[in-house]
Amino acid sequence: MNIAIGILIILFLIVAIAVTVRIWGLLGTLQKVLVSLDETKGQLQGTLHEVDVTVATVNSLLKEQAIPVLVSTQRTLANLEVSTKAIADVSESVRGLTARAESIGKAASVAAAAGSALVTMATTRGDKKSGKRAGFGGLVASVAKLFVGSKTRQENTQTK
Repeated sequence: MNIAIGILIILFLIVAIAVTVRIWGLLGTLQKVLVSLDETKGQLQGTLHEVDVTVATVNSLLKEQAIPVLVSTQRTLANLEVSTKAIADVSESVRGLTARAESIGKAASVAAAAGSALVTMATTRGDKKSGKRAGFGGLVASVAKLFVGSKTRQENTQTK
C-alpha cells in the first residue's frame, strides 16, 4: 500500500506540475494580452486627444472664418436682391419713358401733318388780292411752321 500511495502521490505531483506549467503558460499569455491592451489604451487616448484637437480647430475655424464669410455672403445676397429690384424698377421707368417718347413722336408727326394742312388752308384763305395772309390764317400758319420745324429737327436728331 505504501507503494500505491507513493505512486498516487507521484502521479498527483506530476499532474500538479503539469497544471502549474499550464497555468504559468496562461498567465504569460494573459500578461502579453494585458501589455497589448495597455498599448491599445495608450493609442486610443492619443487618438482621442487628436480628435479633440481637430474638433477644437474646426470649431475655431468655423467661428473665426466660416461664419463671417457666411454672414458676408448673406449680406451680399441681400444687397444683390435690392440692386436687382432697383434695376428692374429703372428698366420699368425707361420702358415708360420710351412709350411716352414714342407717343410724343407720333403726336409731333400728326401735328406736323396737321400743320402742313393748316398752312395750306391759311394761305388759301389769305387776302388773294394783296397776296397777304389773313390775320387768323397767318397765326395758324406760324404755329404750324413751328410743328413742321420741330419734326424736321427731330428727324435730323434721329439720323445722327
